[in-house]
Amino acid sequence: MGFTIGLVAALVGGLAFIASPASAADKTEQWAQIDSLVAKQLSNMPGGHKVARNKIEWPKLGAVMEYPSPDQTIQLSGTVHNCAPGYTCLYGDGWFNSPNVPARQRWQLSFYYCNLVDLGAWGVRNQASSWVNNQPNLRAALHQYRYDSTPANGYVQLWAAYGYAENGDTGPSNDKVDLVDPC
Repeated sequence: MGFTIGLVAALVGGLAFIASPASAADKTEQWAQIDSLVAKQLSNMPGGHKVARNKIEWPKLGAVMEYPSPDQTIQLSGTVHNCAPGYTCLYGDGWFNSPNVPARQRWQLSFYYCNLVDLGAWGVRNQASSWVNNQPNLRAALHQYRYDSTPANGYVQLWAAYGYAENGDTGPSNDKVDLVDPC
């Protein structure tokens, strides 16, 4: 009986040891995906520069793109779902980048200049699933191209809200946002 308990303990200990490197390998793979996404975004949107391994800023465009790191669990002070004051933020998944969503689907795109932005240029057209308007007294709006085709057909408003509004589940508008008007 003692031998069996010892064998089970050794096997359980061995399994725990084997699981740890797999976890590290998963993080390495997630970081590799994030590095690839950052490189692609920098290639597609000129004028940006990395401010962190997983974060790009375009000061002239008033935009920031972030791919949450595999370790990211903290909420920055003064932010709402990591959306800084004065920004309108869009997220590539419901509930503001849930850790249960694969890294390839997780992104946050934040804007602080007031101009209509075509999300196709950012590579995230029809991908936004949650949003935050973290601006006092300013209206932000999400739009969809009419007939979901081209700008030539115009667009329709999907949502608009004045400051300090948020929605973790865009419901019928999920993955339909083509344009954002940050303020």
